[in-house]
Amino acid sequence: RIRGINPTSKTVRCCQSQVEPLSLINIKAFTLNHVTMHTPEFLEGELKIRHDPSVDSLAFKFPGCLNINMLKELISDLIRTYGANLYRYKGVLNVAGMPVKFVFQGVGMLFSGTFTTAWLPEEVRQNSFVFIGKDLNKKTLTDSFIACQCSETLRFAVGDSVL
Repeated sequence: RIRGINPTSKTVRCCQSQVEPLSLINIKAFTLNHVTMHTPEFLEGELKIRHDPSVDSLAFKFPGCLNINMLKELISDLIRTYGANLYRYKGVLNVAGMPVKFVFQGVGMLFSGTFTTAWLPEEVRQNSFVFIGKDLNKKTLTDSFIACQCSETLRFAVGDSVL
């Protein structure tokens, strides 16, 4: 698919976006001579750009802690509901009882999320996320995350045995 857009593009295989920066910087991938050689009509006529009005983005930030169980259910529901219409999404969330950030990202139905680095003492523990997609219901997305809010104090300590 990428070759159809740019037949001279180089594929850099990676895992979790871990790429040697020098393989991306100063590679001189775009030159007008090169483009017109492969696509002679590139500079001819009027440039017609058409944007799909159903594609939109949502960026949201709010304070508080989130309940991990409600969050897992929400993420599963979002992927099931929006599926292929989720072009890109990512966020950093403050999960109750956890001293570290929950960072997530995804494309379509491919989701990845993990607990990462500790919140710094001077950092505001908040939740922030961005969604880019088609036919997004901004109010539903925002309200769904807010509905996962809970008290910072857990009923049981992390690691406690609960019967």
